[in-house]
Amino acid sequence: MNIANPDLPEVLEPYLPSSISEVVFMDGNTLSGEIFDNLELYDSEFIESKLDKVSFKSSKLKGVKIRDCVFNNVNLSGADMSEADITRATFINCRMQGLNLSGSILQDVQFVDSMLDMVNFRSIKFNSFSFKNCELNEADFMSAVLVKGQFQQCRIFDLNINHSKIKDVDFRQSELVSIDGIAFLKGATIDESQMIQLAHEFAQMIGIKIK
Repeated sequence: MNIANPDLPEVLEPYLPSSISEVVFMDGNTLSGEIFDNLELYDSEFIESKLDKVSFKSSKLKGVKIRDCVFNNVNLSGADMSEADITRATFINCRMQGLNLSGSILQDVQFVDSMLDMVNFRSIKFNSFSFKNCELNEADFMSAVLVKGQFQQCRIFDLNINHSKIKDVDFRQSELVSIDGIAFLKGATIDESQMIQLAHEFAQMIGIKIK
């Protein structure tokens, strides 16, 4: 699968915010070790930048714009990033439990070795994406549009895909247990072992009772 990687400048300048309560605007910068927890950071932008060991826990980043960025060891747990616009971004070893990404648009985005339990992906538009070695327990993709995606070596329990639209999404090589809205799995690829694991959901969908 061809997913465009972030296009970063050869030289990144250190980003030195004058106040951790200000709007974050990064363009060609690097940022490490800063804490932006429980803050209102609306209209923030991250362009051609790299963040390492930064925390935005429970902060409000609604409408954030991210272009050509790498987030490494970043804590986004409980943050509100609804209606975000994210293109060519990679999230590595990030904590994202309970993150709100509802209504966002994501293009060429990769998640690696990250925790995404209970993430709100409702009504998201996801085009060209991958999850590798991630935890996605109780992830909510209700009414989402998922196109050209891949889940590799992920653990996915209690997935909600009600009213979603899926096209060319590969779940093989992942542990896929329990789906709410299995009728909307159309357009995805799963393997035989996953089919067996989901047999009860498929049976219920077509009205077969298993006793």
